[in-house]
Amino acid sequence: ALAELAATGKARWWLAAGLFAGLGLLSKYTIFFLGPGALLWLVWAKDARPWLKTPWPWLGGCVALVMFSPNLIWNANHGWVSLAFQFGRTVSEPGDWLALPHFLGAQLLLASPFLLLLAARGLWRSSKATNQGRRLIAALLWPAIVYFVFHSLHSSVRDNWPSFLYPVLAVAAAEGFDDQGRSRVVQFIRAATIPAAALILAVTYATALYPFGRAPLNTWIAFGFGDVASAIPGDLAALGTDRIVSTEYRFTAWLDFYLQPPTTVIQLLEPSRFIDTPEVTAADLSGTLLYVTEQRTDQVARLRSQFSQIDWLGSLVRKRGAVPVATYYLYRLGGFHGTPQGHIP
Repeated sequence: ALAELAATGKARWWLAAGLFAGLGLLSKYTIFFLGPGALLWLVWAKDARPWLKTPWPWLGGCVALVMFSPNLIWNANHGWVSLAFQFGRTVSEPGDWLALPHFLGAQLLLASPFLLLLAARGLWRSSKATNQGRRLIAALLWPAIVYFVFHSLHSSVRDNWPSFLYPVLAVAAAEGFDDQGRSRVVQFIRAATIPAAALILAVTYATALYPFGRAPLNTWIAFGFGDVASAIPGDLAALGTDRIVSTEYRFTAWLDFYLQPPTTVIQLLEPSRFIDTPEVTAADLSGTLLYVTEQRTDQVARLRSQFSQIDWLGSLVRKRGAVPVATYYLYRLGGFHGTPQGHIP
């Protein structure tokens, strides 16, 4: 919509931009960064500055706010929990000095290295451009890029967080692909772009279609979890309980999906993710419970402050075909004490 605004100069595109911005915010909070990008464009591009003297950009902002209002109303009625959770990500993580190289390396791989280099070239060229349409490309990218680099100096940036920038990065890559002023380096990057992207795409599809051990797609997606879930009722029966404890939100969702009543799944941590579900009571946590966890998200040490009995029972291996992709560890919990915390999704 902003591109059409820059190309046609028709004010109604501000209302469309506000509509799409509001809908985008309902989908993902990071769309917020496109707002400062639009404002940067209005200040930065000489031909766009006259819009600031008209009501249209501000009307577009009001449309975005109205579209986003359901989220704000819900948050106002729930202690602003979503916004507190998201802004809580800005807290420093001690010793995370690898966050910046990890962020840059992950984006090189996810975007395809040569495509990202072309996008960087396009970003640089559009930053220097006098044409307001080309400068719009840079303006929409810079606020988020600056923030993510700053964030990675003190805390990790998840690989998917910048994904909302990829449509604009694609346009920047097309700008960087332009023939003007090509050096030998640029010629090489242009020639290598499609083969490198095709190779990464082929590897991605191969990983999705065939088991390759603990590859990310195997561990992130619930391949073979049905078999693990089918074994859990037997462990519950052996303990004489129908309550299973989880401490990781994705794992909680899998358990709740695969295990049917009367099994009760209790999520002890990350309450902000389950705020609209029933809170646990002391009765829910009394007696014997089965705790299942992945090694990498093991919270046993934290549970010792709530349970006087924590006994290791064994493990379950999740497989994709015959290939192991994850291991889950089973514990008996008992002797709950203290204030009950957690939710039943």
